[in-house]
Amino acid sequence: MAIKKEKLTDNYASIPNFILRDSQLPLDTIGLLVYFLSLPEDWEVRATQIQQEFGIGREKRQRMYKQLEHAGHLVQLNGRGIDGRWTTETTAYQVPRN
Repeated sequence: MAIKKEKLTDNYASIPNFILRDSQLPLDTIGLLVYFLSLPEDWEVRATQIQQEFGIGREKRQRMYKQLEHAGHLVQLNGRGIDGRWTTETTAYQVPRN
């Protein structure tokens, strides 16, 4: 198989090869991480949005989030927002936090 690559100058994401070649993560979970890393840094990730965007259920999304947390690529912090409601702040990391 031949692989052809174009030189990109805009509208692209830089993804480290070690993420793409991580044999410990399932392909769908790697895909979710790559999606996260393609978003702007100030993007607010919402669980329901991810489920709708990819046509997946809550259980599958939770499984992928847990796999990313275990690998150190995702951190979720629970707390109360300004309005007193419980919120979860989710942060995706290009380099694992262990």
